[in-house]
Amino acid sequence: PNLLFNFSKKDLVYLVYEYIQGEPITKINRNIIKQVAFTAALLHNIKEDSCREFDKLNYPPFSTWYNLFLYNRNVQRRLGNEIAYNLEQIISKSNDKIKEIDKIKCFTHSDYRSENMILSDGIVYFVDWEFGNIGHSLGDIGQFFRYDYEFSIDEIYLFYEIYNTYAINKLPDNWFELAKLRDLINLLQMLSFNKDMPNRYNEITKLILNTINFFNK
Repeated sequence: PNLLFNFSKKDLVYLVYEYIQGEPITKINRNIIKQVAFTAALLHNIKEDSCREFDKLNYPPFSTWYNLFLYNRNVQRRLGNEIAYNLEQIISKSNDKIKEIDKIKCFTHSDYRSENMILSDGIVYFVDWEFGNIGHSLGDIGQFFRYDYEFSIDEIYLFYEIYNTYAINKLPDNWFELAKLRDLINLLQMLSFNKDMPNRYNEITKLILNTINFFNK
């Protein structure tokens, strides 16, 4: 949606967007995948050096993120020893892949899920930009394919084909594996919150088990 107006008040920034009459995306089809892949490619073409304002953010090195969240007390308690051990093994074997993920930094939506997309007359609109930031392109892609079992092989390949048609930095052959590994960070982070949300945490744990099965198959 178009940004119509913005202003600041008491150190808060307010954004007024165009109203879109649409509906949430409840079922993914090929037309939606094409638009999502095309938009992701254009978004990720905005390189890090074009967004100098985000230099103020002081994140720890990406290589430390996995252990930072995996060894969080809440995460350990909610996952249990067996799942945590399996994740530890996957992460320890993925150093080269983690470095590969970190090579491409660009502007990202950072919450690139179908829940933040609205369908209106066949056109996909992307909302909820509050986490827009310099990040990893594979982070956005991993979020979109978080429920990978809802996509067919052909649909996954269609995304890859469209994305690489328009992206400056093409996805590598192992892009899907890297995207799953990158989204693992997001899942672990969500488990680290202090607030108790048992149903939500059970869903996240199932997604983490799905990731473990993906890497162990």
